[in-house]
Amino acid sequence: MKNKLIFVLSICSLLVSLFLVKPALAETAVTTARIGVENRVDIKATEPTEEETFLFIIEAKDVNAPMPQSNQLELKGSSKGFFDDITFGNVGEYHYRVYQKAGSDKRYTYDSTVYEVTVYVSYDSQKETLDARITANKVGEEAKREILFQPTYFLEHPQPKTSQSQKHQVRGKFPSTGEIVSSAAILGGVLLVSSVSVLFISKKNKETE
Repeated sequence: MKNKLIFVLSICSLLVSLFLVKPALAETAVTTARIGVENRVDIKATEPTEEETFLFIIEAKDVNAPMPQSNQLELKGSSKGFFDDITFGNVGEYHYRVYQKAGSDKRYTYDSTVYEVTVYVSYDSQKETLDARITANKVGEEAKREILFQPTYFLEHPQPKTSQSQKHQVRGKFPSTGEIVSSAAILGGVLLVSSVSVLFISKKNKETE
């Protein structure tokens, strides 16, 4: 009887320990996530002699969201890269913001798109590990997409376009071809009448003498 009781207690202790171990594993498990960025330069002129280095920033939207070692990523020209690994130790949903920082080169129009990035961290009971899944979308949009920035390169910085009203004002400063011809005809007529009048007066004076 005593042996049976000891056996039952041992089984119960084993079951209790199994139930306690999994939560403990979940609390100590960690996982990492890498947020990738692609930069694709749209060239509107000849290839630049030297590729621009573009700077990208990641910011946490949640106070409890872990951050990579550096919140900056540099990419040269059209290329891809990743921010430093982000380590997660708890199940949850973590939100970030990623954008391209405008540079000082006037030949480029930098991409002002801002991406909202969400990292979903869940516990895999079979593997007894944490899993991280990343999604991204443009601010104001729901569609999931890759984090892609498309700055534009011009040989010269683009000048502001002239509006239609400005074009009309410029045109108004100069007479049209029709106006020039009409003015010339009037002036010619005046000169002709003046010449005839002078000749007529001269002839009249001679007859009087």
